Amino acid sequence: MSEPGASFWSRRRSLLLLMSLALNLLVIGAIAGTAIMHRRHGPPVEPVFGATGIGPGEIGGLMRQLPPERRRALRQALMAERPQLKSLRQNVFQARAELGRLIEAASVDRAALDAAAGRLWTAEGELRRAQLTIMGALMPLLTQQERAQFVAWRLSRRPGQLKTPIEDGEAMDGLPGAAADKPR
Repeated sequence: MSEPGASFWSRRRSLLLLMSLALNLLVIGAIAGTAIMHRRHGPPVEPVFGATGIGPGEIGGLMRQLPPERRRALRQALMAERPQLKSLRQNVFQARAELGRLIEAASVDRAALDAAAGRLWTAEGELRRAQLTIMGALMPLLTQQERAQFVAWRLSRRPGQLKTPIEDGEAMDGLPGAAADKPR
């Protein structure tokens, strides 16, 4: 006959074994997921973008394709612009916070909301203009082949970006003269 305490230890051992198995599967899944993402998207890029405000949507795909020494050269050029972009990002953050406070207020002041939205629009426009100016300043640092890769990468991410109704015959929802307004 078995002791009464033996079943307690047996259950406890089974529970520990089950928990260990679950933890092992979690770790293996995380490793496999990282490997799959690494294979799909390439090696991680140096943390240039968070520091400068130029997002991966702009030049990140190109940076992933460049050899490390070319990445470093571009990174140095980007880092020189960091203080300006940081200030502009702070302006956008403040404008968004102001607009949020006005939206959450007990009573809605339409004039104040419109003014705050205008300040947000201006701040976002200034940031975007600076980002595009910096991106333009980077282009002379690239070879013609690297610039062509950049354009191809951007078009692959946004397939319809450069289409117009005249080029492809597609409608542009509600624009006069768009293909949808014409009989087929």
